[in-house]
Amino acid sequence: MIAQLIRLEVAEGAREKVLALQEVNVRESRAEPGCRRFDFAAAKDEPGVYFLWEVFADQAALDAHYATPHFRAWKAWMDAQAEGTLVRTRFPLDVLGF
Repeated sequence: MIAQLIRLEVAEGAREKVLALQEVNVRESRAEPGCRRFDFAAAKDEPGVYFLWEVFADQAALDAHYATPHFRAWKAWMDAQAEGTLVRTRFPLDVLGF
């Protein structure tokens, strides 16, 4: 399993666009066969800060996710943001049987 905690920082005025893109990204990502978990949250005390918690079955599932139209739309928008930053922390995991 591969888990990623992603911190996104975007301009405060971008909230509606972030929410619209992530609504699609979350819904479509959760439907991917290799996606085990996909959550999106806004920081309570930091406007413009969001978190994604993603868990994929393996690298192939994560690579497939990166090739989807919903991910590409999100990435293209995020890459175009002058104020946007993204910090990704990846955790390789072994799933325990309990």
